[in-house]
Amino acid sequence: MKYRIRLPGAGEHRQVLLWIAYDPRCYHCRSCLNSRQWEDMALREGKGAVDSLQLADERLRLAIAAGGIGTWDYDPVADAAEVSPELRAMFGFEEDRHITPEVIFSMLAEGDRLHARKALRKALDPEGDGQYRAKYRIHRANDGEERWIGSIGRAFFSEGKAVRLIGTCRDITDEVSMERLLSEKSRLAEQLEVMAACVAAIPGTIASGSSRVPG
Repeated sequence: MKYRIRLPGAGEHRQVLLWIAYDPRCYHCRSCLNSRQWEDMALREGKGAVDSLQLADERLRLAIAAGGIGTWDYDPVADAAEVSPELRAMFGFEEDRHITPEVIFSMLAEGDRLHARKALRKALDPEGDGQYRAKYRIHRANDGEERWIGSIGRAFFSEGKAVRLIGTCRDITDEVSMERLLSEKSRLAEQLEVMAACVAAIPGTIASGSSRVPG
């Protein structure tokens, strides 16, 4: 086992951080520090690691909540999923409702269900890359409002079969609306260019940037 200890340095206030390996079979190792000292050092090391992990988890939780991201953890063997409060709010689920992929599929718009099912089967296929990615419309369970959802995830395999699929969901309704608006503006601009070119080709008409006038 490896521990870190601080040794007095070459000055009154100097200390050196040293990595040492402890072998309980070695007399010299046992004589350097008693078992209680080794246990205390191990506990301090372990507590620091736990505190760092808890801090990282809290930062991730805050980032997810701030971003309005829902998380899910699906067990394909038991056909059960654990979902975050953010996901329940996004889909309009009650707090105690049991969630499975079929529950989600039942809320999807008719034209998006096939795509979503294929994406799930592909992710759970042991011969695939385990990546899940889907975009679909839902009708919220509590008010029927239509929303666009973007979801990504990753599957984990054991002994040739999928045992876990974890991922996130995000409401992308505003993004889809903006994409459609920009696409519509681009389409209208193209139509106007075509119309302007057609008008300019008519003899005796005024065209933008042309000095021609009706005869």
